[in-house]
Amino acid sequence: MAADPAVAHSAERAERAERAEATPGTIRPGGRTERNRQAVAAAALALLRRGRIDLSPALVAEEAGVSRSTVHRRWPTRSDLLREAMALHTRKLRIPDTGALDSDIRTLARRLARFFSDPTEVAMNVAMTAHTDPDFNAWQVEYFDGYASDVTRPFERAIARGEIASDIDVAMLLELLITPMVVRTAVLKQELTSRFIASLADHIIRLARMESSDRSVG
Repeated sequence: MAADPAVAHSAERAERAERAEATPGTIRPGGRTERNRQAVAAAALALLRRGRIDLSPALVAEEAGVSRSTVHRRWPTRSDLLREAMALHTRKLRIPDTGALDSDIRTLARRLARFFSDPTEVAMNVAMTAHTDPDFNAWQVEYFDGYASDVTRPFERAIARGEIASDIDVAMLLELLITPMVVRTAVLKQELTSRFIASLADHIIRLARMESSDRSVG
């Protein structure tokens, strides 16, 4: 009896899928490699939340329930594991684009407050302020520089719209916005209240406009 073409085609698809699953580094939506990646990222974040910054392939593999050989092959160093974890962690931070400086900064401030109140972020900042691991601190500075360019976009769009001066120090404005949040959550162990965040955002907006006004007068 001749084989059913539909059945043969289905079997061929299944065989191709199995080969893809078995190929190291192949990422398929819902495939084993992607599931491992998600499990490793989630495990690394869970360890960071508990203050474990000494990430290693063996430690993360045990937490994730993934084989050590898989983790060693794809994430051989602590930096590799941290990058995977932070890619998942920073995905939740969405940068607003409301079309106006005031609403952009107020929305950004609220979102940053939630981000810096996250237990993972708090644990990482506590570890950094403790200065117990210079290599981790250096990595965290690199990590911050990586997403800072995204967080400054509301200021840059305000410059393009002519709301603030083109030569204003955007990096300084961002640092003035973020630093009080880090200090309150990681050092003082205080909650970032809605009132505090609203006041902080208003100060940043006024400073940006004041700096721009002074430049135009000068």
